[in-house]
Amino acid sequence: MRTTDLVAEVAAAWVDGSVEARPEDRSDLRSLLRRPDAEPPDYDRVHASFAAEFLLVNFHKCVRALTEARPEPAATVVDLGCGSGAASAAALAYLAEAGLEEVRVHLLDRSERQLQHAESLVREVAATLGKERRFDVEVVPALGDWPTERPAQWRGPAMVLASHVLTENRAHAWDFLNRAVALAGPRGSVTVVERADDGVWPALDKLVGESVLVRRFGQGDVRAATADGEDRTWATRWLTFEPGPHAGCEEAVRGYLTAWRKRDPDLLEKVFTEGARYRDKPFHPPIEGLTGIQEYWRSHVASQRAVSVRVDSIAYRPDAAHLEWTAFLDEGGDDVKRVYGFMVIEVDASGKIRELRECYRSQREARDAAV
Repeated sequence: MRTTDLVAEVAAAWVDGSVEARPEDRSDLRSLLRRPDAEPPDYDRVHASFAAEFLLVNFHKCVRALTEARPEPAATVVDLGCGSGAASAAALAYLAEAGLEEVRVHLLDRSERQLQHAESLVREVAATLGKERRFDVEVVPALGDWPTERPAQWRGPAMVLASHVLTENRAHAWDFLNRAVALAGPRGSVTVVERADDGVWPALDKLVGESVLVRRFGQGDVRAATADGEDRTWATRWLTFEPGPHAGCEEAVRGYLTAWRKRDPDLLEKVFTEGARYRDKPFHPPIEGLTGIQEYWRSHVASQRAVSVRVDSIAYRPDAAHLEWTAFLDEGGDDVKRVYGFMVIEVDASGKIRELRECYRSQREARDAAV
């Protein structure tokens, strides 16, 4: 039997044996959560109906997300807004398959009753997985808000999970993700799972485009039975951020994109070395030196009325970054210029750009009437 199937059986048995929820309460909860303007429920009050209705479904969603996103296995798991423990159960299956022998699971939630459910389920899953082989799991529940900074006692990378949490924190999504990335640490990961049609995704798409972290994302239909046996298809979407070990490269890319978005040649002093080379056309001679690059920007970039830059994909090596990007350049007139390109940024030991190479194509597009 596959590990995920075994854990699914444990979770189903746990729901049957530990959760008592009336059908009418579950129906009321479904109706409440379908309302786009609904306030988050009191999870201490609806803990039983929430676990009965969504735990198994959310488990299968998280299994699919982790299987597709493939975050680097880590011995520390941080489940933000853990609810009934579905994401942590999926993570244990994922890490057991990866061959880890020791795992510490931090369960964080503002609902005491939900936290109790999650701790009970995770301990049951850990005990079952530990019967066949060594798989030691330490469970650390914490009631209330999660840390704003990475605790000093945490060692190594962390696998941070945010399953169906951002939908109730849309106004603070960027702050939430930044805190989650800080908790993950270098070589860690942050995996977000939400409904594919959730209203949080347009905001997340914008935030992802502004980030310089490595990311993977996907979506798909997840088939899973509800607690009462109804087989349904659940449209699911996921996103994984990975803070890399090459902080100098990340900072160089961030600095360059900030200068571009602000159209400010003076900011380039903090980004490029004095002898940097800037090659924006593959078959033309490069622009040599910081002063030459600034002059080029004053004549070609500073005149633009607005610049919007989105990072579509990014990868790092110790001394360089490779980007795929899309930019919208407002140069006045009735249309805007859309530019799609690739860029290689090489960084020296001080963290400044010593060479930038790019190639791109552009086209004119009608201006958005709302602009």
